[in-house]
Amino acid sequence: MEEDEELNGYPIFFLVWISWRQEEEEGEEMLGMLAARAQHRGRLSERRSGGLNRGKEKATIGTPYDDDMGNSEVGHNALGAGRIYAQGAKLVDLALETGKIYEGEGFKYIQQCFENGTLHLIGLLSDGGVHSRLNQLQLLLKGCAEHGAKRIRVNILTDGRDVVDGTSVKFAEILENDRAQLREQGVDAQIASGGGRMYVTMDRYEVGFDLCFMLKGEEVHETVKFGHVTFFWNGNRSGYFNPEVEEYVEIPSDVGISFNVQPKMKVSEIAEKARDAILSRKFDQVHVNIPNGDMVGHTGDSQATIVGCEAGDEAVKLLSFEILAFLL
Repeated sequence: MEEDEELNGYPIFFLVWISWRQEEEEGEEMLGMLAARAQHRGRLSERRSGGLNRGKEKATIGTPYDDDMGNSEVGHNALGAGRIYAQGAKLVDLALETGKIYEGEGFKYIQQCFENGTLHLIGLLSDGGVHSRLNQLQLLLKGCAEHGAKRIRVNILTDGRDVVDGTSVKFAEILENDRAQLREQGVDAQIASGGGRMYVTMDRYEVGFDLCFMLKGEEVHETVKFGHVTFFWNGNRSGYFNPEVEEYVEIPSDVGISFNVQPKMKVSEIAEKARDAILSRKFDQVHVNIPNGDMVGHTGDSQATIVGCEAGDEAVKLLSFEILAFLL
């Protein structure tokens, strides 16, 4: 949309439904998304005003490989940018491949401590390709040693969310083998600490590309995805572009409760807040995120995922009816 184009009084409504699977692949077990009676989501897709945005292929969101599923962060980055660009994992691959990562000011700064100090690395340990790439850690360890690091400590966060439960032992063994090879080269490399991502950092979230024009908008989301549709959507930029025309509504997520125990999450509250924003006619665009498929699906509880997806579908029903009433 060009800057001088008018919206003719109609708001733009962004509905992001994370981890929704549209088609069933032959031979795969029926997933919760397909088993759920998501009638209203299906009807919305059939309308000319609805559409399915695939966030899977690298050509769509800028991830390294065709079979890299990406994640909700890169999906929101791409949607917010409105264009295809190389995303984080691909940029890291290129930086490691070319050695550019060792030429930056950040690496040169920590390199000053290599002679007498300790290099600490912390991150997720898995090959899930969503939030972690084991081969990148392996290359980084090798590269740091080649650039003078004499004492390295790795602080690992095991996965069990993007990969199968129990696989952390396999990844730790791979890391141990790499560590042994570094020690043969005179590098003191050790695993210093560890913990599970669901308990240490990612069970609940605490929580740029400049637009060619600025719309008055409202973002409505619950805490677990609040950063996705503010920080990630805005090109990894914190805060408002312009607080005079933007409004962020954060609905607190449940605390201390597993998503499969409360699979409906806060999706009904999200829908109600979004409905109110649309009907207020105060905003040029309203942005809503339905997180159930992602957050509940990750638990591996198919029945809970069905409940979560059906709750999301009810939210779509409420919003689609309100939007149709608005247009008519």
